[in-house]
Order: sequence, then C-alpha cells, then structure tokens
Amino acid sequence: MSVFSPSPQFSKRWLSIPVIAKQAFHQELEDIIALLKSNQPAQEFRFSHQNFDEDITKLLHIYDTTPTSDNTPTSANTPSNEELNALEDVIYKKLSNQLDDFLSEQMAQQSEDLKVWLRKLIKEELSIIQNP
Repeated sequence: MSVFSPSPQFSKRWLSIPVIAKQAFHQELEDIIALLKSNQPAQEFRFSHQNFDEDITKLLHIYDTTPTSDNTPTSANTPSNEELNALEDVIYKKLSNQLDDFLSEQMAQQSEDLKVWLRKLIKEELSIIQNP
C-alpha cells in the first residue's frame, strides 16, 4: 500500500478551500466508497454530483479570493447573480437539512422524556388510588 504525504502547499491550499467545496470532495469520496462496496453496476450508480468537476469549478470560482494587483474586485472573481443564487440555494438546502435533523433529534428526545414523565405520573396516580 502506498503512503500519501501531502506537501505543505497542499495543506495550506486545503485549509483555504471553502467548507462547501470540502464537503463536495468528501461527498464524492463517500460516493466512490459506496460504489466500491455495492454490488450495483458502475454504469447504474448515481453520484451525488452528476458533474463533479463542473460543480467544484463553480464553487471555487464563487469563492475565488486570489488578490489582484490593486486589490479591487474584478469580473473574474466577482460572482454573478446566477452564481450567488445557486450558492444561496445550496447553502439553504444544506442548512435546512441540518435544521430538520436537529429538530427531529430534539423532538424525539422530548417525546421520550414526556413518555417517561407520563408513565411516572400514571403510576403515582394509580398508587394513590390503591393506597388511599
């Protein structure tokens, strides 16, 4: 097995990549692992990002922070309204899913707590009736 040892430049660049792009890379790797573990033919497997290269290029272009010589924004690194809308949709979808997951977990815990409380209350009431 070969060993991968990233260069200091790789580490620096990786740390400067926006989180959403890192998440896209992680999702692509998870898709690859899922494909390798499945019995599904590769031709039928559907990746989360149908065109990963294009998606990553768009994400990195939106977040391009390469300084220009005079530090003024240029059309090359200023996202278009379409790109900003696409980014807004991606962020909204991701955060909405996280919010739904969080609320589901919290509501499940609340439900369990209420059921325990209800059972305890019923037992107390029944014991009062049995032992007046």
